[in-house]
Amino acid sequence: MVPVMAPWRHTSLADTVAPVHRVFSAFSRPGYAAYWAAQLGSLIGSWMQATAASWLVYRLTDSPLALSVAELARNAPTLVVSLWAGAVIDRSNKTRLVALTQMAAMTLALVLAGMSLAGALTAPMLLGALLLIGTVQGFDLPARDALLVQVVGRDALASAIGLSSAAFNLARVLGPLAAAWLLAEAAASWCFLANALTFLPVLWALHRLPAASAAPAHGGSVRDGVRYLLGHPELRGIVASVSVGASMTLSLLTLLPSYATRTLQGGPEMYGSLLAAYGAGAIAGAVLTSASAPEGLLLRLRTFLGVAALAVTGLALAEGPTAALLGMAVLGSAATTFMTSGNALAQQLTDDRFRGRVLASARFLIAGITPLVAAIQGAIAQWYDTRIATGAVAFALAVTTLVATKAARMTINRPGPAAPRSIPPMS
Repeated sequence: MVPVMAPWRHTSLADTVAPVHRVFSAFSRPGYAAYWAAQLGSLIGSWMQATAASWLVYRLTDSPLALSVAELARNAPTLVVSLWAGAVIDRSNKTRLVALTQMAAMTLALVLAGMSLAGALTAPMLLGALLLIGTVQGFDLPARDALLVQVVGRDALASAIGLSSAAFNLARVLGPLAAAWLLAEAAASWCFLANALTFLPVLWALHRLPAASAAPAHGGSVRDGVRYLLGHPELRGIVASVSVGASMTLSLLTLLPSYATRTLQGGPEMYGSLLAAYGAGAIAGAVLTSASAPEGLLLRLRTFLGVAALAVTGLALAEGPTAALLGMAVLGSAATTFMTSGNALAQQLTDDRFRGRVLASARFLIAGITPLVAAIQGAIAQWYDTRIATGAVAFALAVTTLVATKAARMTINRPGPAAPRSIPPMS
């Protein structure tokens, strides 16, 4: 295990707040500012394409079930390829691999744009394209995560992860808005074409990044990665806690239409407002993570898991839209903070040789747990009440917080080779 900073040294949240300049400290690294700006544009394009694809699936089929199938096509490949993708990432030059995935995604976007403009795009073709896009993302997302530490270093990693999360959540707001305008004024094909063009700045920015160290010529098996993760209890506990917490939060978002209509007696406007509140909170949480000191990551992970549980409890008890919107904003901020803190902590604790496999394992767990939890929540909401389903999520998040706290205290103080010697006991 590589030497790392003491990410749980502080016992006070106030101690974990770094100077304001740390928010943008990653931008001081060569090439990162241009790469971040290019990624923001590409993420906006990706959300435009996702929005247009969903709209086109519904227009071509007039079937709500087809929308669910499209979502499955987008996300199922992550569960299938993620562990193998992690092994490939650890054996590859990460800059080149990200460039390859970006070119593959650009090619698929151009194919969709061309077929749509020609009027030849059918629903089965579109679903097949979404399946291929999901497969590319199964490699692209963990590869981009693993690339960050290579670009900015460990001391600016929390800043880079927070800024990346801010870009993602900002794009999640701007992308669908831009897509809605293009869909109203032109057609879905222009959303696909716009997305394809956004990959060009990313490829240019990748070319400007500092040269990467040589990738290992051998090793990198999936089995070795799983053995490494299971053999380090502190890392295993962090990955499990973040994955379960993220799955609970993400699956809750699938209940929002029911929550908006059945619980708050609202309509599409209320649903959109809840999503906007979550997005605003998520951006604030990303900025909070960027402004945080590298130390105290575990404390922030545990604390904001608990805050997320309290926010969901507030949603379950909310009697009106004001309380619900406040709860969604707090949830967005807390969820982003514990996810990004957990990501940064896991990366700091991971040997560079296993980074891709550890990050891919987290995505594998989230991809597997989220639909299962969403199905259980949906059944509870259908058979009983949406409030009860929301309360069940709050309870699960509270249990996750307790387990994360207990596991951290037990494993960090456990003697033996599994615990990294460079990490002192938690106070």
